[in-house]
Amino acid sequence: KHTTLITSMRIAAIILILLGSLMLIHAAVEHRTPGTRRCSRSETLCGNRCYDEDEQWCLSGNIVCQIGNTLCGSSCYNPDTHNCINNSTSITVRPRPANKFVLLLVHGAWHTADIWKRTTDKLKEDYKVEKIVSVNLSGRVKGQNTCEIPLQPQNLGSAAQYYSQVTLGNFTADIQSAIEQNKHLGKIVIISHSLSGAYVQSIVSNLTVEHQSSISSIVFVAAYMTAPGKNVLEYTYLDPQFNTLITNLTFPFPNAPMLCVNTTNAPEIFYTDCSSSVREAASRNLVYEPVIPITTPLANSLSELSNIRQVYIKTLDDEALPVQTQDKIINEQRITLGNTRLAVSNFNGDHTPQLCSVNRFVRRIAAILKLKRK
Repeated sequence: KHTTLITSMRIAAIILILLGSLMLIHAAVEHRTPGTRRCSRSETLCGNRCYDEDEQWCLSGNIVCQIGNTLCGSSCYNPDTHNCINNSTSITVRPRPANKFVLLLVHGAWHTADIWKRTTDKLKEDYKVEKIVSVNLSGRVKGQNTCEIPLQPQNLGSAAQYYSQVTLGNFTADIQSAIEQNKHLGKIVIISHSLSGAYVQSIVSNLTVEHQSSISSIVFVAAYMTAPGKNVLEYTYLDPQFNTLITNLTFPFPNAPMLCVNTTNAPEIFYTDCSSSVREAASRNLVYEPVIPITTPLANSLSELSNIRQVYIKTLDDEALPVQTQDKIINEQRITLGNTRLAVSNFNGDHTPQLCSVNRFVRRIAAILKLKRK
């Protein structure tokens, strides 16, 4: 009997412990913090609200707006159809006519304006855009100096002399000229890809007030952005994996200010989502990249960009600029440097969505800019 009593007491104690554990678990579930809410696989959490990244974005960490809208105080509004008059708890908006848009598309490293052709064709086919201009930055001539064709030693000297003259000043002239020639047609929207993001950010912040006032938005696509006084090369050290990738992917020329990319490895890194035929065609057109702009400290002035809407399209399946590196760039801009104008739109795609995911990419651009369908 004594043994039976002890056994019964042990069983009762175990039951009490289990009941207590269940009560604690129940209490934890009932009183869990808002941040523990779970979303479906197609959604992402913003504060305590789930949202669809294809149609919405998260602003200020806890407010969900339609893609393309921004905040006036704590309310969403469309900056292309309304003005935010009083950015406080008492918010007033007033309608204004929708702008006509001129899109300036700027390519990244080792590419030419051709990288935008498929996107340009789709935009023209489906949407009302006043004009689309694909800017070709200095130092690249179609069909010449491609990374696929080895540079002959006897030509190294002339190539080195040519690329030693390609500076950030040339890129500035390229972009400023495109703005000057087209600003009378409508509001300028610059869509900047990859390496050119850092150049565009610096160049626009140092334009005259007249030129800046003609720019309504900058869309950065899987792009570099820098802090004032830093050069782009410094950002390849943000992530050890990324630094190794860049080291293995690129090769310099001895005593020559240009950089090429390994065309065997590049398709798998740049064009992950493309068909094999598109990959092959794109890799054949990879060209030498001037080094001097990459190593030039960039004189950014974020205060000069305060009136320009800025959107960063973060590519989540990016092998060329890994998402963790993009996050570090975005966090530096938004948190460290206080660039509160920078909104982020997540995109499920590789480093070149304008080439490999054209339909979805064009729809995203159209949503951000509120473009009207034809």
